[in-house]
Amino acid sequence: MDSTYETNKYNFPLLEIVGVTSTKSTFSVAFGFMECEKEENYSWMLEKLKNIMDPNNLPLITQKRRFSTQMWKAFNLSWDLLMMSENPKLYNDHLKLMKRDFHTVPEAIEYVEQSWLGPYKERAESTHGKLKSHLGSSQCNFARLWEIIDKLINLQITEIKGTFERNLSCWQHEFRIPLFDHLKGVVLKEAMRMIIKKANEVEILVASNRGCDCSIRCTLGLPCSHEIAPFKRASTIVHHT
Repeated sequence: MDSTYETNKYNFPLLEIVGVTSTKSTFSVAFGFMECEKEENYSWMLEKLKNIMDPNNLPLITQKRRFSTQMWKAFNLSWDLLMMSENPKLYNDHLKLMKRDFHTVPEAIEYVEQSWLGPYKERAESTHGKLKSHLGSSQCNFARLWEIIDKLINLQITEIKGTFERNLSCWQHEFRIPLFDHLKGVVLKEAMRMIIKKANEVEILVASNRGCDCSIRCTLGLPCSHEIAPFKRASTIVHHT
């Protein structure tokens, strides 16, 4: 989330919420004008977005099985504080507190840092930069602003469709595993890498007598290690459903 200023004659900050596709392209999820940048304004915006989204598509944080009920609530509160940080200093302070308070679940901290905080920060800033370049120092009304934003969204749709088509048509050498032959042209590259990684973890889980955390299934809807295991044992091909 980021706000852009001096975009309208009413001097309302324009908040943009950004998402990331499975091909690692960023896109605009929502826009909103706010009277001011206070916590209650951000909360209102996120609540409105939540109300119009499909409940099955709401973002989740994995590793829930590692937490007690009380600890899970505390972790989510810490995550919310981090995401609502109003400036870089507060962000860094909240991140330090999260690492301190949940040092007993390092895999959860590693997940949010490697899967969310690190890879997508620069992409999000790039998307906000594109919005600012399209808007310029405009002082127009809301109707004119919507026309500009609508054009930007249509450009994003065209670009994302192109990345999907290129992604599906390129089946890399590392994916040429008989177990996954039927996924060619159906599953995107990044998803295939995750599936293969989970397939390689099957023997490790069995040898260590550890259970599958199902994180990839819970967060991305992709098959996790315990689901892939029967196919590997029977040497049968995984089918897309």
